[in-house]
Amino acid sequence: VGLMFQNISPFFGGFLDNVFGSRLVLIIAVVFAVGCHLLLTYFINFWIIIGAMTLFGFGNGLVYYSVMRNCWHYFPEKKGVITGVIIAFFGGSSMIWTTIADAIINPNGDKVTADGYYSDEISKEVSKFLWIMNIIIAVIGVLAIILVFPYKKEEEVKDISKDDILTEGNESTHTEKNESFMKAMCSCQFFTLCFFTGLMFCKCYII
Repeated sequence: VGLMFQNISPFFGGFLDNVFGSRLVLIIAVVFAVGCHLLLTYFINFWIIIGAMTLFGFGNGLVYYSVMRNCWHYFPEKKGVITGVIIAFFGGSSMIWTTIADAIINPNGDKVTADGYYSDEISKEVSKFLWIMNIIIAVIGVLAIILVFPYKKEEEVKDISKDDILTEGNESTHTEKNESFMKAMCSCQFFTLCFFTGLMFCKCYII
């Protein structure tokens, strides 16, 4: 569920970024991340975990493309490097969090008992770790919200009359753009691209 929503929500992230800006998208993502771990501290049943992972995946996906695109605007000649840095930290953070989790939850490296479960002492540390993680996420999120400055391209202000805007030529150009966009979305190449992108994601997640 988490991975599914993480791959679906970037589409919404791009739309929300265009309409409301990177900062609001980041605020929503931080609220979702904090809410996810608050729910997990009360993992009473299976459906609470499903709800938490939905928030986790959706929040992750929302902010992923939004912040990356904002960075591209500031470094138009270094898009590849910027993308690599963001993805490296995005993926590498899993290793960091896993190491911290092991140190807090199971510092002695105890093994599971004969029935396949950890002891009650170790299980209780999971909730403690989630609270610590939530505090760290909240602090990082607030810093990110403060430090993210949405890019605003300077545009020349020109006095254009309404008659100039609503010319037949502009209308036909607008129509042609819409038609070409819809044609691309319905093309065989687009669906082929989506199919192979899905296969690539499956391979990476299985690994």
